[in-house]
Amino acid sequence: MKQEFITPHCPQQNRLAERVIRTLKEQCVHRHRFESIQHARRVTHENFPIHATLHRP
Repeated sequence: MKQEFITPHCPQQNRLAERVIRTLKEQCVHRHRFESIQHARRVTHENFPIHATLHRP
């Protein structure tokens, strides 16, 4: 098995991931002024509970 990398920010290659990131930005990041990384994490987890259960390898 060979690992292949996609072009960053290329929706044509990874539509689902780009859509999730866009939704997160539109519905959370652009609507809040975060005081700290902990505050950003708390707000993100409150608005997107699925995000809290996903971990990158």
